[in-house]
Amino acid sequence: MPGKQSGSRISASKLATLSITWGAVAGVAYLGLLKTAVDFIEKQTQWAGPGAFDEGLRTFGSAQSGQASTSLGTVAITALPFAIIAVLGIGLATRLRPTMPALPPLLIAAAVLGLAGTALLFINRVVNVEKPVEIIAALGTIVAIPVLLRVQRFVRRFYQRVPAFASLLVGALLLAYLFLTNGTSVSAIIMREVDIYLALGAFTMVLYSGITLVRRGR
Repeated sequence: MPGKQSGSRISASKLATLSITWGAVAGVAYLGLLKTAVDFIEKQTQWAGPGAFDEGLRTFGSAQSGQASTSLGTVAITALPFAIIAVLGIGLATRLRPTMPALPPLLIAAAVLGLAGTALLFINRVVNVEKPVEIIAALGTIVAIPVLLRVQRFVRRFYQRVPAFASLLVGALLLAYLFLTNGTSVSAIIMREVDIYLALGAFTMVLYSGITLVRRGR
C-alpha cells in the first residue's frame, strides 16, 4: 500500500504545519506582538488605530487585584509558555517524522495545557470584568462565523426543502442576536482582550490537528 502510506504522510505533514502555524499565533498573543505591530503602523502612517487593547497575555498575571485572581493569573501565565514551546517543538517533530505514533497524543496534551491556561486567564480577566451578555455576544460571534461557513451547504439544502421554516428560523436567530447585542459593541469587547480570544482560537486549532492526526494514525 505505498500510495496510501504516501497520502497519509502528506496529510500528517500538513496537519503538523497547521499546528506549527497556530502555535506561532499563540506565541504572538502571549508576547503581545499584535500590539507592537499596531503601534508601529500607527507611528508610520498616522493611522488612528483600533483603540485600546491588551499588550499580550504575559502582562495579565500582574494586572489583577486580589489574592485569588492574582494566583489564578500566575498559574495561567506560567503554563502558557510551556504549552506554546511544546506545540512548536512537537509540531516540528511531527513535520519531520509524521509516522511516529507518540507525537499526536503529546500534541493534544500541549494543546489542552494551552487551552486550560488561556481559559484561566479568560475567567480571571474577562468573566470578572465584562458583563455576561457581552461575553456571550463576543464568544457567539467568534464561534458563529466558522460554524456558518461549515454548515452553509446544509442550510442551503434545508432552505430548498422547507424554505418557509428555514427562512423563519434564520430570521429568529438573527433577531435574537440583535436583541442580545443591543447596546454593546462586539468588536470593542473582543479588542479589549483580543489576545485571549486569539490564543483560544490558536490552541483549539492545534487540538483539532492533534485529534485528526490520532484518528488518521488509527
